[in-house]
Amino acid sequence: MTASHSNGLYEGEALTTASDAPAIMYFKRGNPSKPLAIFIPGAAHLARVSYGGHTGYDPKDFIAHWLPEHGYNFLAISYPLETEPSLMPTTRPEFTVREWGAQAVEITRQIIDRENLTNNVILLVWSMGGKIIQPYVLAARELSIDVNFVVPIVATPAIRGVREKPPLTPSEAGYATGLGLTDRYFLIQLQEQRAINGGKPIIPEEVYLREYMGNFPIGVGCYGVKWSHQEQAFVVDANTGYEVADEMALAELPFVCSISCDSPADLRHSVADKYTWGFMLTFKLFGGIKPSVRAALHRNAEEGREVIRLIHSAPEILSATVEGGHDCFIGERGAKRTAELVVEFEKRLVNFKQEFAAALG
Repeated sequence: MTASHSNGLYEGEALTTASDAPAIMYFKRGNPSKPLAIFIPGAAHLARVSYGGHTGYDPKDFIAHWLPEHGYNFLAISYPLETEPSLMPTTRPEFTVREWGAQAVEITRQIIDRENLTNNVILLVWSMGGKIIQPYVLAARELSIDVNFVVPIVATPAIRGVREKPPLTPSEAGYATGLGLTDRYFLIQLQEQRAINGGKPIIPEEVYLREYMGNFPIGVGCYGVKWSHQEQAFVVDANTGYEVADEMALAELPFVCSISCDSPADLRHSVADKYTWGFMLTFKLFGGIKPSVRAALHRNAEEGREVIRLIHSAPEILSATVEGGHDCFIGERGAKRTAELVVEFEKRLVNFKQEFAAALG
């Protein structure tokens, strides 16, 4: 398939401004009565990893093809990124997680209204995109958007101490340099997906580095570092990136249905994701039990043990693994399987909620 590169944008992309910051959005219509599936990319990446668009790409290699096949409407949102050649104004190196959530919700509201969709959304977050969950949920409440559930795809939440801080260097515009820092790592992931898909060249490596990656605002990464306009440098601030997550109890989260990878090439995510998101899901469920119900479960041990069993089972029921590494959702096999899991999670959630509500009485 041939892509359009007018002004550097791919066919279907639109450059916009929301929350006083640039963004690129891509929408594909499904069944208007079905939820809107929203994809948020991770560090140093455009949301193009979810829909493709480079010259010669195959739409079947991306989840934007498969989710509408199941009826879902699809929206991908790229946050402010510094790229070469430039796609967006490089005016927001100080962009924060709160602004990130507000921007994504503002664009979501615009698309829902423009396309006459329901207010129900499913939030798909990849890698660093896990940091947007609390900011998105809080902003969505203000605009009457209902997050049915969240699907972290090899993603990291805004939890302190779960990863080391990488070397960080600002570009001349004040963005964190993604290229050079992560290109070797991400090319290894891309090579693995190519092998899984029978050697098919999903995204040529030079195209991936040039048209899919860029430098990102450091404040959205939860590294405890922010950009200072006054000092024209990165400065330490332990709360940067965590400021919204710290305001929100885990009980207020939507349901979390996580997708992990299985490759040693992405060891941290392969090892930890199921249990990291399972921890958050556990406290979402426990925190939602009213004190009066907890007291009643203490008095009725049989019912109480059933609630314990269900909460213990939730991280297993509401999680899955896709073959591959950090890019496991790229390439036809992984993209198709990821979309199938969204459908499956929606069904599993209906059953789990019914069982859990019955157990709580």
